[in-house]
Amino acid sequence: VGAVLFHVSSRYRMPVIPFVMLFAAYGGWVLVMWMRAKSWRSFGFAMGILLVLWTGYRVALNRWGVGSNLGQDPFNLGTSYLWANENGRALAFLEEAEQYGQGDGALYYNLGLTYARLDKKSKAKWAYEEALARDVNMVTAYVNLGNISFHEGDYHKAIGLYREALKRDGQAYNARANMGWALYSVGREREAREAWETVLRVVPGHRSAVAGMERIGR
Repeated sequence: VGAVLFHVSSRYRMPVIPFVMLFAAYGGWVLVMWMRAKSWRSFGFAMGILLVLWTGYRVALNRWGVGSNLGQDPFNLGTSYLWANENGRALAFLEEAEQYGQGDGALYYNLGLTYARLDKKSKAKWAYEEALARDVNMVTAYVNLGNISFHEGDYHKAIGLYREALKRDGQAYNARANMGWALYSVGREREAREAWETVLRVVPGHRSAVAGMERIGR
């Protein structure tokens, strides 16, 4: 009785189900007896009540489905597998979460990470772009998109993406260091040096910036 009174709309009412089943079984037996006795008035009245209750249940269930993020559980599972570096399993759950059409920037960002790890570059770019469509200030998505463009040899696009990241976070030192390499790749060594020096003033041991300075000669 306490569970029914205080947890009527939560999972904690589950312990009362075995007891309720006893009444349900009795109700089913009564319906059968009315049918055998041809007590159609009682049978019809009971079925009418059952229909009203069933309709109310379906309406409530549908409303719950609309208001709930049904992709949250596969998203959480996929993210857990992603951080455990089990990328195949991560992809299966993240793609399942995406199918619900309720995804936010975090879902598409994690999809981008997973596609990139599985060397599916075109899908990774699509996922990062979808993440930015939902969160235009997601700095890491700009950086990762820039990295893909850099490895594809599209250095000018990479520079633009790194700049977008730095507009939103001037302390995105990985973005600035990577931009240095993109600038160096298109022959803009002075700007590359400035980018790496800016990073090293704040993070003296930054490996990418150190390697860049060694490349052009301190």
